[in-house]
Amino acid sequence: MAATSSDTVRSVALRGGSLLIGTAAEVGFVGDALGGKEAIAVGGPRPVGAGFIARGLTTDGAALDLAPRVPVCERETVLVEARIIGRVTGAADTERLTYVRRATYYRDAGGAITLQGAVQPVGTDTEVTGGADATLAIVGDWVAARVTGVSGKRIRWEATFIITRLSEETSYAA
Repeated sequence: MAATSSDTVRSVALRGGSLLIGTAAEVGFVGDALGGKEAIAVGGPRPVGAGFIARGLTTDGAALDLAPRVPVCERETVLVEARIIGRVTGAADTERLTYVRRATYYRDAGGAITLQGAVQPVGTDTEVTGGADATLAIVGDWVAARVTGVSGKRIRWEATFIITRLSEETSYAA
C-alpha cells in the first residue's frame, strides 16, 4: 500500500485476502491480507497463507513470465520463495524440469523494486536440456517466475509461491 497523507482511519474492510483502509483523505488497498482481525492488530512479518500457484505454457525456447505475480508495494521488504516445475505435454515427460528459487526484494517510498543481492537457487535443479531454466524476475511493480522452455516442446509450467512480507507502514512519515 502506498503512503497515505492522513492517519485518520475512517473504515476498514477485510475479505478474501483483500484489505481496504479508508482514511480521511484516501483509500488504501493491500492485496495479500490475511483473513481475520488478528492479522490487522499484529505487526511484523506476515506469511501469506499457503501461498499461491502461477501457471503458464511454453512452446519454444523463449522466456515466459508466469502469472499471477507477486506485488511489492512501497516501503515493503518481501521474501519470495518459488518451487517451479515444468512437464512436457504428452505421454512421456522428456525434460523433468524442477527448480527452487528464493530472493528478497524491497521497495522504498517513491522508488522502484530492487533485488537484494541475487536470486538464489535452493538445492539442485533437474533438467534434461541445459537451455531450459527458471528464475525470479522484476516485471514492473511485480515479481514473476520467469521460465525458459525448450525449442520444439510444449511445456506446462507451475510455480508455487510462498511469500513473507514486512511493511514499514508505521515507521515512515510522509
